[in-house]
Amino acid sequence: MRNQSKSIAYLFTKSIALTLFPIILYLLGLNLLAVIAVEVFIILCYLCLKDLSSNIFFLGFLLSFFIFLMSGDIVADLFGEYYYIRFGKEAVRHSWIAILISLIFLYVGYITKSKTTKIRLKSSSGSLNVYKIQNAAKILFYLTYCILLFNTIDKILFVRRYGYVAYYSSYSPLLPSIIAEFGDFTPILLCVYLATFPIKKDAKIPIFVYFIYAALALLIGARGELIYNAVFLIGYMFYRNKHDANGEVWLTKKAIILLSISIPFILVFLFLYGYIRLGQDVVYNSFGETLVNFFVNIGSSSTIIKYGYEYKDAIKTFKFYSLGDTINYFKYGKLFNLFNLNDIPSIHSAQFALEGHSLDAFLSYQFMKTQYLNGEGAGSSFVAVLFADFGYIGIAIGSFIYGMIFKSLSNLNSKSWLSTSIKLFFFLLLIKAPRGSYDSFLGGIININFWIVIFGVIIVAQCLTGSKKRSE
Repeated sequence: MRNQSKSIAYLFTKSIALTLFPIILYLLGLNLLAVIAVEVFIILCYLCLKDLSSNIFFLGFLLSFFIFLMSGDIVADLFGEYYYIRFGKEAVRHSWIAILISLIFLYVGYITKSKTTKIRLKSSSGSLNVYKIQNAAKILFYLTYCILLFNTIDKILFVRRYGYVAYYSSYSPLLPSIIAEFGDFTPILLCVYLATFPIKKDAKIPIFVYFIYAALALLIGARGELIYNAVFLIGYMFYRNKHDANGEVWLTKKAIILLSISIPFILVFLFLYGYIRLGQDVVYNSFGETLVNFFVNIGSSSTIIKYGYEYKDAIKTFKFYSLGDTINYFKYGKLFNLFNLNDIPSIHSAQFALEGHSLDAFLSYQFMKTQYLNGEGAGSSFVAVLFADFGYIGIAIGSFIYGMIFKSLSNLNSKSWLSTSIKLFFFLLLIKAPRGSYDSFLGGIININFWIVIFGVIIVAQCLTGSKKRSE
């Protein structure tokens, strides 16, 4: 009888979430396309919750998608609190169509089973094993973390002295560039270390110290660094709840409940911190109003989709923005311009905006030229980038590819540490895509830094193997 009552209660709750809630939103004034998008989002989240541990990476991306691309417009329509600019009906309609197409094809890609042959990347050769890779990655992680921490503190001091905006236009590292660069290896090394599936006891400190870095990045003004890295770490621990050889629980129910309760307060703090990082007086009227303003502010990435629609005629030549990060890396990277470093344009210059392959830079230069040249930017969105290149069909195909990538993340293999490292690094980069470029995941893997880290880990692992043999 009790089980029957639970089933009835479950079906009732499900019917409210899937039918009644969207109807209420429509009656409250939300436009029909937005309501349909919300309905699709709810269905996708519900399907992910059926196997949360396996689907946690895809769910994390969906939540990022909702917060950055949907929440702002929804809250604005329901509560009458708008971002600093209002768009015409056509641009708003386009935005919701693009979002809806993306959501649908993300899921289509996610449930599509690839019939192609899987490429197996060998984790080691000879006497190398996952345990040696794990130790090597951990050693290098701590070494590069010290540099990353030093760089972060240096940036904090710079921001406190010159301001948040000046950081993006005139900051230069205190350490020599070649040494400071090692700090950027830390996230990659963390992915390699976690890809070996360390036991919970051993992984606690690396995860904790990396979260400390993410929290300190908030003092630079980089709210995104805290959010993205927190989602990455939580997603990984959720995954390990089910996929742990020793059956250890990485995130307890109590921790999950506490985290869920604290989310609204964290969001309010992040919004208020937006005033602090710009040196403005904090404006706080009420908890509810501040929470509404947070979503309007953080959800403003949808404006890029609308700007992309309004300025579509200004994009006279095909720039392949969808592969912008990758193309710009080869075109403007220092490694490929060793003999003409002075010719590399600043990312906040007219030359980069008009000749480069960044939709973010191009749009920022179009509608906020002065601010862009002074170091600010409007941001980007993978949805806007795909539309700029290929229209609605591009959004569908690009989102389909994303969905397939996330499906591969639901089945990680610690024995194939290299492919798992790539997948985890993909996730760390992909959760930024709703307000970033489309090909950041590809650019991250093509980047020479990634492969320097991989070969560095292999070399250290070989040394550890050699030293052990000598000691024996």
